Amino acid sequence: MSLKDWVTAICFAAVATGLLSMLIPRGNGEKLMRSLLGMFMLCVLVLPVLKGIKWDSPISAPGGTASAQASALTAEMVTETERAAAAALEPQVAVVVQGAGIATAKVALTMDRNKSGSILLKQITVFVHRADVQKVPQAKALLKTRLGLDADFAYLPEDATNGEE
Repeated sequence: MSLKDWVTAICFAAVATGLLSMLIPRGNGEKLMRSLLGMFMLCVLVLPVLKGIKWDSPISAPGGTASAQASALTAEMVTETERAAAAALEPQVAVVVQGAGIATAKVALTMDRNKSGSILLKQITVFVHRADVQKVPQAKALLKTRLGLDADFAYLPEDATNGEE
């Protein structure tokens, strides 16, 4: 039974139970009938769970196989996880570098994944103005002590004439 079938069965059972409960005569048998209807609804809810529901996605790409959809979803999850990690780390790096008196224009992170799926930070590049070159050693030291990170510093493109520091 798929999830869609299960939800449909619950809806029909709820409607049928509601209609039957309106037809129950008042009196001696009312409690028994309401109990039976309650047990019926409970069975409709629980039996598919006990048997195991096939949790297939109701939204599927036309012509796409489940394996291809799963691969696409996994790739999208990996990309979004890396973006979230970068969005969390870049401001921290910028704040530490600004503590050394450098107004950073950009922090670039290069990430990868290991076999277990963990995110690995391969490289941090902090782009600075050429005027801040004397503050770079202090910024490197702050990044190492506060965040435990080694970073490369490079000049902003409009300032670049010599390349990387």
